[in-house]
Amino acid sequence: MRRRTSQVTRGKRAARGGFTLVEMLVALSAGLLITISVIALSRDATRTFHEEMRVSTAEMSLRLAAERLRSDLQRASFMSTPNIWIDRTVVRPQGPTSQFGTHYPQAIYPGLFNLSGIELEHEASSTGAVQTYSQTYNGLRPDAIRITGNMTTADEYVGRVVPGGGCASNGGVGDSVILSADDPAVMRLMTFGAQNAFMPARNASNVLIATQRFLARVSDPTGKFYNYVPVCNVILTNPPQIQFDFAAPGSVLTGQMIGTGSGGTSGFARVVVNPIHTVRWYIRRSASALLDDPGTDVNARFELVRAWVDSRNVEMPVVEVVAEYAIDLKFAFTVEHDKVNHAFTTFEFGDPLGYAYTPCTDVTGCAKRGGQRFLQPMGLAGPDSIRSVHFRLATRSTFSDRNTQIAGAPTGYVYRYCLEAASPCKRLVRARTIVSEVALPNQKRTMP
Repeated sequence: MRRRTSQVTRGKRAARGGFTLVEMLVALSAGLLITISVIALSRDATRTFHEEMRVSTAEMSLRLAAERLRSDLQRASFMSTPNIWIDRTVVRPQGPTSQFGTHYPQAIYPGLFNLSGIELEHEASSTGAVQTYSQTYNGLRPDAIRITGNMTTADEYVGRVVPGGGCASNGGVGDSVILSADDPAVMRLMTFGAQNAFMPARNASNVLIATQRFLARVSDPTGKFYNYVPVCNVILTNPPQIQFDFAAPGSVLTGQMIGTGSGGTSGFARVVVNPIHTVRWYIRRSASALLDDPGTDVNARFELVRAWVDSRNVEMPVVEVVAEYAIDLKFAFTVEHDKVNHAFTTFEFGDPLGYAYTPCTDVTGCAKRGGQRFLQPMGLAGPDSIRSVHFRLATRSTFSDRNTQIAGAPTGYVYRYCLEAASPCKRLVRARTIVSEVALPNQKRTMP
């Protein structure tokens, strides 16, 4: 009985026996093949996902930067002047036009001396590392541009003149303007800050830069005569009151507002004030080498920046990084070459006829030609002739993920950007380009 039970138990144990060695090897081999396939598929999917994420990031950065640039371009000459040399509403001292520079000395305030809505700096971004990599290996020569207008507010502020209360400059004494506390626009200005509106630049510690000299447009109550004066100080007093101190070189503000060179009128006790700013857009090498991405060549990372520039042509030390990995910035113009018959000429990107610039060397010549940097193709003169700006902006993805260029790609668009000096280049990143046009209504509307 005991023997028969043992035989039954051994039979059941045999029926419950595990895999044989051959079965285990076959199962492990099949599982390994499946695992390898899944890993390979997952790796490809992950790589594709990250590549597309980098491209999407580049596209989003590009669109945001283009909207930011478009917003500034639309404010060109807004509450300002397209060309201070030919604007008949600008107050000038009595006498010949050559005396214009006595109140706007080029040596001290070159930005005021050559005030205009648009100032192209042809290929000015193509320097240093940008030139080495963009121009040498990619054939790109990015421009820079200065845009001047009211960049912070759309209000004008009523105030009264305090003669001789401003800042000393160039041996003279400026005036002050105290804003009217009962003006609704002034009340709004007290809310978001007069310094932010008139003196917008701050240092790395978010402290106001005391030496900045941005401009203010000052007009008589009728709005027929305008003056442009550097702001040297903004004072908030108690009870709430806003005072602007101006640096009016050579004379006081009231003394300047004496007409347009043919008689004129006396000075004004009440004035209307608004801020004027200049911003400069350009592409530069990243400020810190620590921002460089591993696996890329040194000096190969650039960024699109927006910098405040005051009336002395001094760029404020803290700039706004608008887009990382920017690689191209180009401008072209539509110009009204016949203001009587309203005939226009459009210049394409890189058109050599569109970029003839002559520096200003004498006041009389500047008055005739319209400033230090001006558009003069085919006899067209003056930044006030520009009616629209075309811009081309390109950004790239972070890491190289291609080793060949696109054959037969249209010119003017960047599809692959080279990150190495080898020829042919095998380390290419994908790039995205946007082209847009911005109309400049203030260029025409602000001229008499």
